Amino acid sequence: MEHDFLSKIDRLYNEEKHEEIIKLIEALPEDEKEYNILIMLAKAYYDIMDDDDTAHFEKTLSILKSISNDGEGDLVWMYLIAKTYFNLNQEEIALEYFERINNIVNKDDDNIPTDVAVSLFIDSCRECIHTRAVNTFQSVLQYFLRDQNCNCEKIDDNDDCSCFIINELKTTIYIKFECLQKNNCTIKVKTIIDNRTIDWETFECYGKTLENAVVSATTEYLKKLQTYFI
Repeated sequence: MEHDFLSKIDRLYNEEKHEEIIKLIEALPEDEKEYNILIMLAKAYYDIMDDDDTAHFEKTLSILKSISNDGEGDLVWMYLIAKTYFNLNQEEIALEYFERINNIVNKDDDNIPTDVAVSLFIDSCRECIHTRAVNTFQSVLQYFLRDQNCNCEKIDDNDDCSCFIINELKTTIYIKFECLQKNNCTIKVKTIIDNRTIDWETFECYGKTLENAVVSATTEYLKKLQTYFI
């Protein structure tokens, strides 16, 4: 019964009839929704494309989390949940899965993504994470300056170092992100105020999310920055 049903689902999936797959699987009694069937349900939700993709990605993630006990050892499950986190802009979690896959992938298995595809995702994750961190740092810095009629301007940004200037305060800030994980951020900052240079200082913080950690580390730096103007 399950074999015949899965064969039908596979055929429908190849025909890109994702809505039909969802209707068939969701109509099953709960005790018949085995792991392999729920994987196909997650795939069907993932591949639906319309004006509310986020809702489908969130549904995909919910299904995958519900079978995580079996999925954690399955590369197909890992690849799907990694892509889902990526599409939900949670690249720091996606990166963990992509790196795990990259370490154990069997390149001779046609059911598993190639190392090239995974490597591209890894690069994309790291780029997105860095961009989010830089933007968060700039937002917190700008908020810090709100009462001083000052603006921060990003004048350079690359994988190694980002640079901001605050013309009104004759200040230049160089920042490096030493660590960016799902709940941990370590930044190194060099500050130049007029002709005075405060060499690289390190600030490490944790948070419920990556953004929380970046905000905390930036806030710690800004507390220190205030003392330089006293």
